[in-house]
Amino acid sequence: MILLPFKWDFPENKQNHFGAVRKHDIHTGVDIFAPDGTDVLSVADGKVVQVGYFTGPNAKYVSPWWNETFYVMIENPDGYIFNYGEILPIVKEGDIVYAKQKIGTVQTVLKKDKGLPMSMVHFEMYRRLPECWAVWEIGDEQPELLIDPTLTLELCRCLNDRYYITEG
Repeated sequence: MILLPFKWDFPENKQNHFGAVRKHDIHTGVDIFAPDGTDVLSVADGKVVQVGYFTGPNAKYVSPWWNETFYVMIENPDGYIFNYGEILPIVKEGDIVYAKQKIGTVQTVLKKDKGLPMSMVHFEMYRRLPECWAVWEIGDEQPELLIDPTLTLELCRCLNDRYYITEG
């Protein structure tokens, strides 16, 4: 299982980890920083069950700070849902995908450079298909469907080291 086609690490800034309390909400996933246009690969076999607007003027939750990006939700054979947000998808609902298959590319999500990475994959995990990606308000309990994806990403990172090919 490879999430991205290059060696990566968890973000140094804890604000980009699952469950981080931020200014306006609690972080529902893990942000994996990557250059705009980087291929995003599925972490597991599954079926594309939702594709939609993640950020931007057509998204369910609109923010003036974000460009328009999309999300792809894939259900694996065990019924878990993997959500890849802030990407440009190349798959559509109903498609069957396989581990390491390209499902889209990273998009620049932030409109203004504030000295932080501006493009990333926002990766979430759910127990079953939600109506829409989760919002976790400060002071609320963790949404029941939402799972901490850190362990899944740790496994992907370990396996990623096996497949990583250095440049040059």
